[in-house]
Amino acid sequence: MPTDPDERGLFTGCVGAVSHASSHIVDKDLGGRASDPWALSGVALIQLVGAALRLRAKPRNEVEGGKPSACRTEVRG
Repeated sequence: MPTDPDERGLFTGCVGAVSHASSHIVDKDLGGRASDPWALSGVALIQLVGAALRLRAKPRNEVEGGKPSACRTEVRG
């Protein structure tokens, strides 16, 4: 789970958008517009792409919880 408030909001928005779209896909025979599953899936996809771009834009050590990765350790002689 992200610790940055902006990322946490983006993450929870993605979860909500995906679950909302999937519920419309599953129960499309119960009513609503024929475009609802497509439109909501598009919104969810846009949010997921935004979240991925946000995480990708962060420096590597922030993504890994502030700890340098094992492959980045330097050997000092």
